[in-house]
Amino acid sequence: DTLEFLKKHKDGDRPIFTVVWFPSPHAPHAEAPEGASLYQGKPNAGYYREITLLDQQVGRLRRALREMGMAENTIVWYCSDNGGLVKETSGGSEKNGSIYEGGLRVPGIIEWPARQL
Repeated sequence: DTLEFLKKHKDGDRPIFTVVWFPSPHAPHAEAPEGASLYQGKPNAGYYREITLLDQQVGRLRRALREMGMAENTIVWYCSDNGGLVKETSGGSEKNGSIYEGGLRVPGIIEWPARQL
């Protein structure tokens, strides 16, 4: 568990590096009971439940970093694993599965409170 790893090493004298892989919202969609009632009977309910679960887990990690006093000097880098499924529309070409920009350009968010990025 990532949170246990961070707790164990947070007071050490060396920097910590960890990679956390969250389940991706690809079909077939897993059942996520935590969000079942939010999307009951709606189109794409499984996909939305998985996105909700992902959001909750990223929030759990960020909250734990704050509670451990590590958030200020921790880089949190969230990114997708590949480009989109539809053809790139911002100047690139192709889509996921290609070697061109549409398959390689990925969305990402970087947070590092101690530094202005």
